[in-house]
Amino acid sequence: MIDWHCHLLPGIDDGSKCLDDSLAMGRLLAEAGFTEVYCTPHCLHGAYDNTPRNVQQLTAALQEAFRQHRIPLILHPGMEYYLDEMFLRNLDSLQPLGDSRLVLVEAAQQTHPEFLKDALFQLTRRKWVPVMAHPERCTLFDQADVVKKSIVPGWLSRIWPMRPKTSPESSAKDSLLQTLIHMGCRFQGNITSFSGWYGPEVAQQAHAHLGAGLYDFFGSDGHNVRSLNRNLAKGLDRLAAAQSQLPAPQSANADL
Repeated sequence: MIDWHCHLLPGIDDGSKCLDDSLAMGRLLAEAGFTEVYCTPHCLHGAYDNTPRNVQQLTAALQEAFRQHRIPLILHPGMEYYLDEMFLRNLDSLQPLGDSRLVLVEAAQQTHPEFLKDALFQLTRRKWVPVMAHPERCTLFDQADVVKKSIVPGWLSRIWPMRPKTSPESSAKDSLLQTLIHMGCRFQGNITSFSGWYGPEVAQQAHAHLGAGLYDFFGSDGHNVRSLNRNLAKGLDRLAAAQSQLPAPQSANADL
């Protein structure tokens, strides 16, 4: 399995605080069955001013520490970019997920939909592929009426309404998701959202997105040993149970 979103690097954001924490988190991820992890610290101007260079260096150093401690995980550098004006000023110096063109981004609850669409459009103009982190945690993407994404070769997918629209608000949110999917945006769900770690409403949205075939990737979004200990196994079990209830094409939509 691949963990596409984890705050594993020590001391550079609100995730792991030290090397010992990172080693303990790595052991938990390996024991859970993960073989690769994308190290995705926050990039938020004024709070976490991380750069591709320091993330790459820390990822390489942590990989060596894992080798010495016989933790069988392959690490890749990444970043979780907060969508704001400063992000738009740095589009030519981004840290993608590993060597790909995928860029992990996060939208705040107060993000205006038009700003969000413009920011992601600017990304795609530069041939980046936006990956929206944990959409189930952002009310911009709440689904009363769920958008369904079909399974087709490549990452450009056709979409259609799952059921008739019931309100202007839900129509607007469905329209936002449709726009982002048409842009080529991909979506990463948090495994721990299925465990109830963020509350029942987020868990409900996670199941709705999963049922709609929205997710392309999953990640632990692990920040510390405690949260992984309490929620990773439970989240994996509930995600697997939910996937087993989906029609075969949908359950094959996401990369774990």
